[in-house]
Amino acid sequence: MPANTTAPVTTDNLLDERFIGDVELATLLGWSKTTPAALRCRGRLPFRYFKIGSSIRYRVTDVTAHLNECAVNPKRGNPAA
Repeated sequence: MPANTTAPVTTDNLLDERFIGDVELATLLGWSKTTPAALRCRGRLPFRYFKIGSSIRYRVTDVTAHLNECAVNPKRGNPAA
């Protein structure tokens, strides 16, 4: 998936990033709080995650990039049916 091809993680850019956990991700996307873990375990999570110690974190820029890829622009100028 294109979201997984973002720039490699380096110390320089990693320190400027914001990370969120499962609950905040679920709240942001309107999912149940168990959905991120379920998708991750099935290999169906649409963006990458980071395992930091025993915590799972998602980079906000990766989530935002995925949401931008999902955006649908309605066609303008079409007469109403």
